[in-house]
Amino acid sequence: MSCELLASLGIVLVGISSVLADEQPNPTEPQTWDRPACPDCAAADPGGWIGGAGVYFVKPYWETNPAFISGSSLDPMGNLTSQTDASFDWDLEASPVVFVGYVGEGGTGVRAQYWGFQHSSDIAFTVPANQTAGSARPLGLAIPRVVVGSEFQVESDLELHVIDVEVTHRWWESCQWRLDGSLGFRHVDMEQHYSFSIAGGTNLRSVHDFDGVGPSIGLEGRRFFYGSDELSIFAKARGSLLFGDEQQGVILTDMAGGDQDRFDPSDSILPIGEIEIGITYAEERNCFRLFAQVSAVGQV
Repeated sequence: MSCELLASLGIVLVGISSVLADEQPNPTEPQTWDRPACPDCAAADPGGWIGGAGVYFVKPYWETNPAFISGSSLDPMGNLTSQTDASFDWDLEASPVVFVGYVGEGGTGVRAQYWGFQHSSDIAFTVPANQTAGSARPLGLAIPRVVVGSEFQVESDLELHVIDVEVTHRWWESCQWRLDGSLGFRHVDMEQHYSFSIAGGTNLRSVHDFDGVGPSIGLEGRRFFYGSDELSIFAKARGSLLFGDEQQGVILTDMAGGDQDRFDPSDSILPIGEIEIGITYAEERNCFRLFAQVSAVGQV
């Protein structure tokens, strides 16, 4: 079993946020947030507080993460000579995301964001006639053979907590285009559990944890539809390099209550790449700018 999240996160984000201008408007004068004619587009945004909340719909993908192996061909020692890996079935699951920040009139600001994921997948299986089955092999420990007619339960869960804190800056803006950059750090706490339990018998449990922090750099380009700042499309890219502690522990308990266990701690470096493409709709309400955003995100 590989406990490393490699190619994951087909995500849709739905959020709503608000920006509050630094100076309160005069209620007797009509207010507008329309983008002015060229070349004074940069003056359209007075800056202020920004915050919002939304939902990521997350589905993890794995390079290798078998639930169990099964087969029907055994050698003289009773081991499988041909096998099929059964995988966990992960669905799109809702995960919360929140952010808050401040942007100055010059386009420089700060932003903090959190999102979390905590879901599981499980399989119940009864070994059919003329077949056998076995568990995955975290750190080399395994239940190599489950006899015909035996029932077992396999479960995997994944928990992620991601925090980004960064300085943002508007590098360039024209009447229909805007380019922003960010620099900061990311903290990730990721934990994966795996268990394989035979009804009334042996069970195998594995825990894999990574806790790290490191620098993060991002770039966002936005294209406003002609004549309006209400509707825009955008693309983001972010790269992070995390340094932290990684550890995995495995325990195998047999029917008699005897235990075998292994533990593997190590220092680890985890690179993360992220890309996001989406569309934003904004609407002005007095001194607030409200917006809703839908996007697709991929992380590796």
